[in-house]
Amino acid sequence: MVNNLWSELQRRNVIRAALGYIAVSWVILQAISILFPLFQLPDSLQRIIVISLIVLFPFWLVFAWIYEYTPEGFKKTGDVPNDESITGATGRNLNAIILAGMTLAIILLISDRMIDFSDNEADKTIDDTSIAVLPFKNMSVNQANQHFCDGMMEAILNHLSKIPDLRVISRTSVEQFRENPPPIPTIRDQLDVSFIVEGSVQRIENQALITVQLINAKKDNHIWSEAYDRDLSEIFVVQAEITRLIADELKAKLRPDIQERIEAIPTEDPIAYDYYLRGNEFLFEANSWLQSDEEWHELLKKASLSFKLALERDSSFADAIIGLARVEYKKNVETSILEKDYLKNVLILVDQALSINPFLSEGYVLRSQYYSLHNQISKAKNDIDNGLKLKPNDIELLFADFDYYRLFEFDYEKAISTLHKLDGLVSSKEELLQLCNSRSSLFSSIGDMNMLESNFHKCQLLNPDQPNYFDWVFNVTGRAEKNIAYINEHFPETQYKHVRLGGCYVYLRDYSSANEHFKIWEQLVKEESANNWLSINDWHRYGQALVGVGEIEKGKDLLLRQLEINKTKYSLERTGISGLGAIYDVAGIYSFIGEKDSCYHWLSKLEYAESWLREGWMTSFINYDPLFDNIRNEERFEKILARAYRQQGAAQQSVRELLSLYN
Repeated sequence: MVNNLWSELQRRNVIRAALGYIAVSWVILQAISILFPLFQLPDSLQRIIVISLIVLFPFWLVFAWIYEYTPEGFKKTGDVPNDESITGATGRNLNAIILAGMTLAIILLISDRMIDFSDNEADKTIDDTSIAVLPFKNMSVNQANQHFCDGMMEAILNHLSKIPDLRVISRTSVEQFRENPPPIPTIRDQLDVSFIVEGSVQRIENQALITVQLINAKKDNHIWSEAYDRDLSEIFVVQAEITRLIADELKAKLRPDIQERIEAIPTEDPIAYDYYLRGNEFLFEANSWLQSDEEWHELLKKASLSFKLALERDSSFADAIIGLARVEYKKNVETSILEKDYLKNVLILVDQALSINPFLSEGYVLRSQYYSLHNQISKAKNDIDNGLKLKPNDIELLFADFDYYRLFEFDYEKAISTLHKLDGLVSSKEELLQLCNSRSSLFSSIGDMNMLESNFHKCQLLNPDQPNYFDWVFNVTGRAEKNIAYINEHFPETQYKHVRLGGCYVYLRDYSSANEHFKIWEQLVKEESANNWLSINDWHRYGQALVGVGEIEKGKDLLLRQLEINKTKYSLERTGISGLGAIYDVAGIYSFIGEKDSCYHWLSKLEYAESWLREGWMTSFINYDPLFDNIRNEERFEKILARAYRQQGAAQQSVRELLSLYN
C-alpha cells in the first residue's frame, strides 16, 4: 500500500513539485533577506510573505496530486489517458527548476554573507541614529510603583542624551504614547526617528524585572531584547548596560569620559533613589497653566518633600539637590522677583550639587537661568556652554543659547544657526511648536510683525490650543477681541485668566468690563497670594480701568504701586530676560499720569538698553496701548519711534537674508 502510494506520488510528480516549491521559496526568501534591508521595507511584509508560502504549500501539493500539466494546459490526472500523459517530460522540467532554484538560492546566500548590502552612507549619518524611549509599562501589581517605572525610562533617556552621536527625543514628546500607543510605523513618522526603545518594569519589594527591546522603526522589526532580574541595588548597573548596548547597536561613539558618567552611581541608597524618582514625577506633573493654584502648589509640595526625604538618607545625592532646586525655581521664579535674595536658594543648591557632581547638565541649565534673570549675562553664557559640553544636543540648552545670541549679542547669524541645528533635532509636535515659538520670538524681538504673523499661523497649525503663547501673540499684535474669546475658551478660572481679560478690555478702552475681571483677580490674589508674573506686574492696568470709570483715587494708588514695583526691579537689575517690560511700563505710567518729562526719561532708558532689538514687539504694542495716549501725537515721541523703526529695519533685513540661506 505504501509502495503503491509512493509510486503514484512519483508518477504524478508530486515529490518533484514539492521540491520545486521549496527551491523557489528558498530563492524568494534569500531575495527578501537582501532586498528588504536595502530598500528599508518593513519586516511585517516579510512575515506576510513567509506565512503565505507556508500556508500555500499544502494547497500546492493537493493541486499537484489532482492536476497534471498537458499541452492543452492543466487537466485532472484521471481525465488524461496514459498514452497522452507527459509526466516524464514535466518531471524533467521540474528537475531543471529544482536545480536552478537551488543554485540561485546558494548564490544569493553566499552573496548575502560576503556583501553587506545595507552598508551605505545614509546608515552612518546622525539622522539614522535618532531614537525615542517610549514610556515603560508598569507590570507591578502595586500601581504606586509607576514612579519607579518612569524613572527607569527617564534614566535611560538621559544617559542616551549624553552621547553626541545620538538624537534623543525628549520625555515630554513621548508622553503622548503612554496610553494605547499606535503601531511602530505611526510613532516613527510622528517623531521622525529611526529607532525606538520599549520596556516594562515589574517591581516586587527589592527586586525588579526589567525587560527592554530595541526596535528598528524604519523596518518595524526587533533588533534585540533583554530581560534583567536584579536587586534594586544593581539598578544603575542595568541602566548603564542598556545604554551601552543601544550605543553599540547604533554604532554611536561612546567616549571614555561619557562612559564614566553613564556608569557613575548617583547614590548607594536604593530608598533615597526611590524618593528621588517620586519627586521627579510630582515635579513633571506640575503645570501652573493647566492646573488650579491649589493643585499646582500641592504637587510642588510633594516634590519638595520627596527630594528632602531622599537627602535625609543621602546628603550627597546631587541629583536630589538639583531636584529641590528645580522646585524652588518653579515655585518662586515669577512671584518673588522683588525679594533682595531672589532665587538665592536655587543658586546655593545648584552650587552645592555641582560641587558634588560637576557633570550634571541640569545644574548648568538652572544656574544659567538664575544668572540671566539677575542680568549676569556672561556667567549665564558660560553655564550654557558648560552644559552643552556635557549634552551637545540638549534641546533646552540650545534654546537658551539661541536666546543669548538673540537678546544680548544681537548675533543673528549664530542665533539662526542654532535654530537650524534645532530644526534637525526636534521632531515631536511639542518640540516643533517650541521651535516655531522661538522663531516668533526672533521676529518679535526685532519688531517684524509681518514675519511674526506668518510664523504665528504655522504655530496655530501645530497646536491650535497652545495656552499662554497665543494669548501673548494676540496681545502684541493688537487683537484684544480675539484674545478675549481665546482666553475664555482655553484657560481655567485662575488669577492669570482674569488679569489677562482685564488687560484686554483696557486695550479696548472698555473700562467697565475690565474692572469686572480685575476685581475677581484682586480677590483671588488676596486668597492665594500672587502666583504668576502678571499678578505682580499688572496693577497699573487695574489702575487704568479704575480711572476710566471714575474711581480716581484708588486707580492712582494702584498706578503708583506698580510704579514703585517696577523701579525696584530696575534698581535690583532684574531686567535680564524679558525684564525690559518693567521699564516700558514705568514710562507708560508716567505718561498716563501726565508726568511727561519722567516718561521720556524712562523711554531713553529703553533705547539705551537696546530694547527695540531685544523686545521689539514694544513698537507694535505701544501704538495701541492707552498708557501712551497722552504723548502719542508729540514730535518727541514720534522721533523715538522713528529711530526704533530704523534700527529694527536694518535688523529685519539682516535676519531675512540669513533665513534665506537655510531655506
